Amino acid sequence: MARILVVDEGRRLGLREMLEPHGYQVAEAADGEEAMRLQDGDPADLVIADLAGLGNGERNPLRELMRKYPLLKVIAVSREGAAGFFDGLETSRSLGAVATITEPFSEHEVLFHVRACLGPLD
Repeated sequence: MARILVVDEGRRLGLREMLEPHGYQVAEAADGEEAMRLQDGDPADLVIADLAGLGNGERNPLRELMRKYPLLKVIAVSREGAAGFFDGLETSRSLGAVATITEPFSEHEVLFHVRACLGPLD
């Protein structure tokens, strides 16, 4: 079963409810520091991360996750119009995020990107 780590302070439950009925195991983290602890303990195959909650600069937890786990697939989430929106999306792409999703997003959009990253479930 594919494991997904959702790093998002506000949308964790909604994303869990979207993904679990489709056969994905979902772990949740409120912030980047918690995400690092969870990934170190029970690694996920995919991370869906809210850019707003991760901070900026060299100590960005998304950057740290991607450096420590170079094969980890990441989908970055951001709100259009949020402060640093374009910088955040550009940063996530430059770090190797495989997709970006902009709020508001649909279940169909999320599942499309997750399946593109992880392939079909058996």
